[in-house]
Amino acid sequence: MNTSARTLVLVNPASGGGAALRVQPVIERYLRSQNFHADFCSTASAEHMHQLAAGAAAQGYSCVAALGGDGAFHFILTGAFGTGAAIACIPAGSGNDIAMGLGIPLDPIAAAHLLVHGTPRAVDVLRVSFSGNRTQIFMGAGGMGLDAEANQLATGRFRRVPGLLKYVTAALAAMTTSQPLRVTAQIDDISWQGSLLLAAVANCPTYGAGFRIAPAARMDDGWMDLTFVEDLPWNRIFEALLVLLRAGDLRWPQIHRFRARRVRLSAGRRSPFHGDGEILGDAPLEIEVLPAAVRVIAPP
Repeated sequence: MNTSARTLVLVNPASGGGAALRVQPVIERYLRSQNFHADFCSTASAEHMHQLAAGAAAQGYSCVAALGGDGAFHFILTGAFGTGAAIACIPAGSGNDIAMGLGIPLDPIAAAHLLVHGTPRAVDVLRVSFSGNRTQIFMGAGGMGLDAEANQLATGRFRRVPGLLKYVTAALAAMTTSQPLRVTAQIDDISWQGSLLLAAVANCPTYGAGFRIAPAARMDDGWMDLTFVEDLPWNRIFEALLVLLRAGDLRWPQIHRFRARRVRLSAGRRSPFHGDGEILGDAPLEIEVLPAAVRVIAPP
């Protein structure tokens, strides 16, 4: 980036169990050594982060960066979207799946180096519409069913468990109570219905701190990748989790994969939908790809 431009770095003090706060002085020193103009602001809540990101361009910032994990990245995306400001991430969370999908280094100094020397590139965003004409956007991956239930546990009861272990623990706990969903889907021109353990919608390959739910997903190809998983016995679910952590290459008859530009999903009962680790709303819903909708400081 142009080192004369101004960047606002929003810090999530809760990210990574305090990792963002611990690394902040190191990042500040590095950016000063590069004569890079950045202002740091610690945020009090997700809404506070959203509001600061939304007002950054009007205050003369050309870029808004998150020092945190996927949640922090999500809220600078929703805040800065449509303002003309580029967005960036210095990963310091328990889940950094969006950063990994974009090729942003997980080492904070390497990510700060990219912030200084990188250039913005256009990346797709997924827009989800719920009943009542309410819309949300997300950049990474999400879904409904077992993964949404596990996500709620990861951000609730198990929020203090570190890193990947948090999401594994949450997934195993969700398995004890999760019931299959009767899902009806309209995938572009294809109609589909069946009983599912989960329905995942991905713009990046991983979620839950490294589960490769959609290994072929790319964040700038104009498509979303769908993974529908039929009901499985618990031992097969555990086996699937191990495969998803290694390579994501699940070629089982109970796994259905699609690529789409638009999908409508409904369920036979109330079913929350999550994206970027945040519960965004309940089915029924419709998701569409917004190609090249946001500029992100990321490797080409």
